[in-house]
Amino acid sequence: MNHGPTDEPAREAVVGAGEIVRTSFSDAVLHVDDILIDGDKAAVRWTMTATHDGDFLGTPPTGKAISLRATVVFGLRDGRIAELWPMLDFHGLLRQVAA
Repeated sequence: MNHGPTDEPAREAVVGAGEIVRTSFSDAVLHVDDILIDGDKAAVRWTMTATHDGDFLGTPPTGKAISLRATVVFGLRDGRIAELWPMLDFHGLLRQVAA
């Protein structure tokens, strides 16, 4: 179950987000700031830096350097992602890529 902005199942949402990053920010680097694990849940706080060099949700490439901060909580079942609670600063990202 995905508790984020889409109806996709959790695993597919993670894969889809990765595809958007690869096509919009080809030089993306993720830095893991923190990982917290408690039973069947894991929280990851990360920062991504990249160059906006591909279409991002309808915004054409700007060549601008961007930084995206996020915290994502994963619910795990049998070693796989079963639930997802994403908290990403999309508004800050959109401000950075705005022309």
